[in-house]
Amino acid sequence: VVEPAWPRARRGAAGARAATTFVRPMTRRLLRLPFVRAGAPVFAATLLWQLSNFIFNAAGARLLGPATYGSLAAAVGLLYLVNPLLITIQTVASRETTAYISSGRISELRGAMWFYGKRLLLMGVVGSLALMAASPWIAGFLRIDTVGPIIVLAAALPIWGLALLQRGVRQGSQRFGRR
Repeated sequence: VVEPAWPRARRGAAGARAATTFVRPMTRRLLRLPFVRAGAPVFAATLLWQLSNFIFNAAGARLLGPATYGSLAAAVGLLYLVNPLLITIQTVASRETTAYISSGRISELRGAMWFYGKRLLLMGVVGSLALMAASPWIAGFLRIDTVGPIIVLAAALPIWGLALLQRGVRQGSQRFGRR
């Protein structure tokens, strides 16, 4: 019988104790890291979001059938196309909020956000109207038999932009609802 070059793993209770004495301290050290403690809720929320996304798509495909689900998938695809453009609002608002706070101009922050919020609302309404006007062409391009999902997406644009502005200000000021 030829013995392997690497040491044999211990089996039974002794092997389990050896693994436990190694894993427990390492787990405790990892859980003490601020990155892990802050990232765990984000990781859990992302898993929950992905699970709900899977359930939504599975139920939609099963309940709607191929033709109707195709229209739903095209509308959700539009959301995926528009979202990266709109998420820049949150990113810029977060960066600007952090700049205001770090330079000691926090008293000017409210006025600046009202200034940008009004313009963002105006641009959202204009974009919404343009998207509604182009909805028959977009529906034809995507081969959707109705313009309803495109109109709903267009109507949500102004509110969506303002919500992302507020989320960015909260993110930049690190105010997440905790006391």
